[in-house]
Amino acid sequence: MITGGARAAATAVGAIGPALITTLLTASVIRGTPVPQQGNYGHVWLLWAGVSAIVLLVGAFIRESQLDDRPADDVEVLVPATQGRPYGA
Repeated sequence: MITGGARAAATAVGAIGPALITTLLTASVIRGTPVPQQGNYGHVWLLWAGVSAIVLLVGAFIRESQLDDRPADDVEVLVPATQGRPYGA
């Protein structure tokens, strides 16, 4: 579940992140040039600091599973026939 959540978050950041950064950088430019003003870069760092804080906060609420994942006592574990031998040997 955590891997799926991480993939969803990465997809969202990959889709929305570049648009947000572009918006923040181009919010104001140096007069007469296409160069962003110096303060715009600070806004980008603040955005990523906020996103990082949210990720850490969400990570703090992830708990270890309470399910017992040990096999039952009467279960036979099957070993593949090729284990320990090269294929076709």
